[in-house]
Amino acid sequence: DFYELRMEQNAVPIDAAGLLWQCALMHSSEYLSGNLLPALIEWTQHLNYFRSICQWKMRLYLDGMNNPHKEFENERRRLRRDSAEHEHGRIRNTPEYLAQAAWIAKNVLKIPCYISKEEADPQVAYEAVSKGLVPVTGDSDLIAYGAVKVILVKSYSRGWYRVIDLEVDTEPGEYPLYDLYKDNGVIVFQLYAGCRGCDFTNEECGIKGIGFTAFMTIASAVEGDLNALTFSKAMWSSDNTKQIALDNQMESVEQVETYLQHIINIFSDATIYDEQSNTITMKGMTVEEATDASKQHMAGLVNTRTQDPHTVEVMDKMKNLEREQLLHRTAEQESNIRGAKLPEDKTVEQCKVGDLLDFIAARGGPINITKKAAIPIVKRYQLIEKEARPVLVKRNPNPNGLMYANIDASGTRKVWEILQDLVQAGTKAEEDKDIYNLIADTYECYKEGLFDDKYDNIARRAPELKEGLIYRLFSSIGSSINCKNIGDAFRRCLYNNDGTSYHGIAFVPNTNKVIILSKAHASMARDEKTRSKTPEYQPPQKQQYLVILEMFYNETNDIEHNHSLGVFVGMGRTYCGACVAGQGMCRHKPERLWHQFHHWTDDRLGIDRPPTVDACSWIESGKTFVSDVRAKIHELQSVQHCSNIEAQKEKMERDAKRNITEGNTSEYVQHDAKQKQN
Repeated sequence: DFYELRMEQNAVPIDAAGLLWQCALMHSSEYLSGNLLPALIEWTQHLNYFRSICQWKMRLYLDGMNNPHKEFENERRRLRRDSAEHEHGRIRNTPEYLAQAAWIAKNVLKIPCYISKEEADPQVAYEAVSKGLVPVTGDSDLIAYGAVKVILVKSYSRGWYRVIDLEVDTEPGEYPLYDLYKDNGVIVFQLYAGCRGCDFTNEECGIKGIGFTAFMTIASAVEGDLNALTFSKAMWSSDNTKQIALDNQMESVEQVETYLQHIINIFSDATIYDEQSNTITMKGMTVEEATDASKQHMAGLVNTRTQDPHTVEVMDKMKNLEREQLLHRTAEQESNIRGAKLPEDKTVEQCKVGDLLDFIAARGGPINITKKAAIPIVKRYQLIEKEARPVLVKRNPNPNGLMYANIDASGTRKVWEILQDLVQAGTKAEEDKDIYNLIADTYECYKEGLFDDKYDNIARRAPELKEGLIYRLFSSIGSSINCKNIGDAFRRCLYNNDGTSYHGIAFVPNTNKVIILSKAHASMARDEKTRSKTPEYQPPQKQQYLVILEMFYNETNDIEHNHSLGVFVGMGRTYCGACVAGQGMCRHKPERLWHQFHHWTDDRLGIDRPPTVDACSWIESGKTFVSDVRAKIHELQSVQHCSNIEAQKEKMERDAKRNITEGNTSEYVQHDAKQKQN
């Protein structure tokens, strides 16, 4: 996971074109129809995770004008898009998309973001080489531009990457191409790109007939310095490789040299912007002094490809992008949300209860209430919305579905009884099929006895759960100090001494899936149905709710991973009985994952010991988790109240804005304190 790279010390230059493309891919239908918002929300969430959780000091670089040397590759990509059978094959980063993404990074998240002169690859490579930084990219071309260490990303959403480090020691012969690089430098990769194919070659495969083995054979035959001429001569010296050149319409050493030198020059003499928007080469030579046009282009104030001014439509879209909508993953456009508005011809009192509950659900409010209770809530929302536009959330409301099923989850009820009620309620649902199927699968696993709720058994058998995965999955929840976010989920897990009444896991047969089933206690809310079950003058028991998480894991082995338990890599369907629709992004779900994270024993060889496990203990035969770290966490994360209400209100608003722009880690826990004496 990216969280484990620990690159918080230095700046991290990122070729962000790949990330933007993957964000668009995840919402391909909307993107291709012209609705860029879902992809931009995804972009915002990823950047927020890198900045707030991974603590990266990012410098983002986006593609600029077309590189004239890339005409053959651009044509190949155009043909692939035109002939693509699936939507994902037609995705490309448009100037409008790039402009809005740059605006979000700079103005919403306060992350430095620059438009490159042409492609971002050489720009990022120059930044990395000149300042000794480690870049993040989806394109291995950076090593041909001179970068010596690169984080090469395959999937941003899954956290899949590999590290290419050209400064490590290896045994001779272990990596032949690397050995050749250590002897000759970056020209090895430039020649390799020309022979095997790259963005700048006429043919996608480069020189047809030259694979890895043929390349190494030719390079090994070179006498003296390795360059385009000596490589061409070595190629011509063998009948087999000479025939390859002839088959590619190269009829002399000079023609081979010309072809290879052209590729080398593209990499070596690529043009980029410096920090003052001067156009320079990779070697630092000034090609063109900065102009107003180059400054505006680098700042993203004009069309990234043509340098023409943005259209009025693009400018309006950027101005209308709202911070709250971007930082809430489930935010939707008003036209797509059921319950965004009440019927226009009726007063609140005249509306049906379903209309009122839909209205409340679209704003993330409680819905297991009567019409009498719903009316004042709706009126309060209407009053607030006269002053501020609401952030609407698509919760898939369905009056006959699971979200309206008032299931009793009190402490006296068994987990299987609650599951049974949910399954029966779900048969009425016309929507929410994913949730219903998850609950049905969970119920079947429970009936078959697949769930294990013993602490020792879970700790010995469960796949490894890395804390970085929890951060990546849930870093987006909450965007102010008044929201319940990922940090709040961690604290709640440790604070609630009676926080869990059931926690079990089940390995789903014939799949790489685990279902986590957990019944948790609310932190504050009380269950009035239990009032008669508590001693006189004592409050009712805490409310309880059910959480179901479908987790995916990859198999591991003792040699490569130090253990064979497997490792969790992602999350599938989820259900939370405490939340609207059961499927919103809430802090209850990461709280249950933190609970799972603390299932640790010395038998989990090869898996890091959670740093807070020493402050925790387990009671009731290893089923309930308690901790004594409340005071320690308060001591570390607290700030004092201000001396008066007005100053405190101003501070809260200031910290809320800071949290939105600087990330979820800016949340504070506040306590009363004595006033300082003058």
